[in-house]
Amino acid sequence: MQHATSNPSDAQLDWTVLPTSHRNTSKGNNATADGLAEHGEAGPEDEAAGPEDEAVVSEEDKTASFWEQGLPTLAMLQEWFIILATACIIFYAWYLVLAFSSIIKHTPTAFPEPTAFDDNLRCCNGIYAQLGFMHESFGEKVATLAAKTTALGDTASALTEQYPHWEAKLQSFEKATSALQESVRANTLALFNLEAKLQTVKEAAAPTCKTPEHRFNYASPSLGGAIVTHASEFFKPTLLGVIADVLSPTRLTSSSHVDASFFGFEFMSTTPENTISFKIPGENPDGWHLAGTSGNLTIRFGSPILVDAVQLDHAHADASSAPKMLQLEGLTAHPERHYVEFTDFGTFEFRADGAVQQPFALDGVAATTPIHGIRVHVLSNHGREEYTVLSSIEVYGARV
Repeated sequence: MQHATSNPSDAQLDWTVLPTSHRNTSKGNNATADGLAEHGEAGPEDEAAGPEDEAVVSEEDKTASFWEQGLPTLAMLQEWFIILATACIIFYAWYLVLAFSSIIKHTPTAFPEPTAFDDNLRCCNGIYAQLGFMHESFGEKVATLAAKTTALGDTASALTEQYPHWEAKLQSFEKATSALQESVRANTLALFNLEAKLQTVKEAAAPTCKTPEHRFNYASPSLGGAIVTHASEFFKPTLLGVIADVLSPTRLTSSSHVDASFFGFEFMSTTPENTISFKIPGENPDGWHLAGTSGNLTIRFGSPILVDAVQLDHAHADASSAPKMLQLEGLTAHPERHYVEFTDFGTFEFRADGAVQQPFALDGVAATTPIHGIRVHVLSNHGREEYTVLSSIEVYGARV
């Protein structure tokens, strides 16, 4: 009975390492043994089985469980390795046979044709080489720029150090420039005063001279002379003067002769300004072609003068176009009344068979009447009906 009691405990220890199927069998045997033990009888397995038999049964059960899981044994692995090694040896031998036969037959090995992948690879290699070259070139340029920047920084530093010195020189130069400007201004004023004194001396040296030699022509633009068309040109421009010019039909200077017209456009080859412009000695000026046989020409002076002589030139080849009868009038401007007063200086005759330059002496009223301008009124000419030629007009006198 003691042996039957110890068997169940031994069987329970073996169940921890046996598979489930064997556990169930052992449990059945134990149950049978327990039943027999309760009746006081021993089972046949308890009597025949010992500890060694139970150990053998346990190893077999473990092997059966291992195969049930489908894992190869060491013997099977050895067989597979031998088969694989044999196949490799056969394949290598076949490869050697083929290679040897190819060498004997002198058959060149056929290389595969280049594919698009090879072309792309070569293109990528070229691009990579170009990028490398560009990288090197860019690096060189960056280095050069860095060197120039460094040099520029050094130059800027040097200039910054010299700035106080140059600033002092600049201030000194500005002071010298200011002094020079003041000197020029003073010399300019002195020159104007000297010119005025010189003119006064010249006028005083020949107060009764009636010839234009070595005298000032006050009709010249260099002394302020100008041709005027309306009376408002003697004053500062105002709205009243513009309205008066529009409403007044009187023109102080007549129209020029029209040489040609085209669809209402008139073309004139001469202007009144030709009579007071600069003349080259020895040349015959074109002068001004006054339309018709009569008309007016008005000259404004730069400052009031006392007129003592007026010279009229006619250098045109056609003597019939020369003026014949002339009336000279002095113009005195009154700015406070915006009014121009006319003073008659007399009537004169220009001879067609006379000299090209014919002066007309003025006395009486002209000697005592300061005027701001003079008007030459052509009353007639020597027969030319289309136009009258005035080559040049010069006015002499003294400033007031």
